[in-house]
Amino acid sequence: MNSVCIDLGSENLRVYTHKKGLLLDTSSLIAKDTATGKLIAFGSDVLSYLDKNPSSITISKPIVTGNIVSYDDCFLLVNEVINTICKKSILLPKIRANIKSECTELQKLTLIDIFNEVGARSVELIDEGFAAAMGANAGFYERKAFAVINMGAGKSEFAVLSGGQKVNSFNIEIGGNLITERIVEYVKDVKNCLIGFNTAEKAKLTLISATPKNVEVAVTVSGINTETKLPMVTELSSSDIFLLVSTTLNTLCDEISKNFSLVEPELCSDIYMRGIALTGGMANIDGISRFISSRLGVDTNIIPNPELAVVKGLDRSINHERIG
Repeated sequence: MNSVCIDLGSENLRVYTHKKGLLLDTSSLIAKDTATGKLIAFGSDVLSYLDKNPSSITISKPIVTGNIVSYDDCFLLVNEVINTICKKSILLPKIRANIKSECTELQKLTLIDIFNEVGARSVELIDEGFAAAMGANAGFYERKAFAVINMGAGKSEFAVLSGGQKVNSFNIEIGGNLITERIVEYVKDVKNCLIGFNTAEKAKLTLISATPKNVEVAVTVSGINTETKLPMVTELSSSDIFLLVSTTLNTLCDEISKNFSLVEPELCSDIYMRGIALTGGMANIDGISRFISSRLGVDTNIIPNPELAVVKGLDRSINHERIG
């Protein structure tokens, strides 16, 4: 295994190689022994602990909104991932990973240090907006500009590219997790029920839509009554979720509109003609293309498997360098 591409997301971690395709698609969470700090589980195996873990087990999210919040926890995660995919390899691979735009040199060096400590043969970091654009494969090498909005769990990236080069790239700290957090707050404030993040996430995935549903759908969630402190159940409807989704997407579109003002007029004209590619897990939200098009006044299109755009783009960027 010569080269491995790793998409380090706030919620999901994906590993891809040119020959074998997608090797790993799992949660970015880790579970460790509270007393010793020893790793107990990583990835999707941790999900069963969420909102239920005893004090002896600590659940950690090493990466939040594209930032490494704990060097040690991120090392544990990356080390376990590399060990999982390179079990029989004596020589560890070259690693190519994404990093958010507008990151500091310290953030870059921290991530490089983690990969080097794991034993990577070499490390290269690629701007996430650039990787998403390559993954979208939307006339990448054409002279006319095009744009991509990569919407992940922890953040979004708005990138403008022309002639195979990045022109502008902006980091927007709005993602799918913000919707989940707002569901937790909404249920607490309106329903007087305290629910966990995982419960809110499951409800979101069932009910989420960027446009009102023709038929109202509802789910029952369990939590703690904020007044009596006793267990309770309450109902969440698709209308409840739509209100929170539309508020979040309106804020995202406002931020993208601000960033458009920093793009050269000639490039904006190209983008208006060619439209905007939507990538990232949030692009799977029903009706999101129509919502964003309506708000920005620009056509948008969702690429196939938008959640894989970054990790596939990391792989394609290798050939991009050979061409360039």
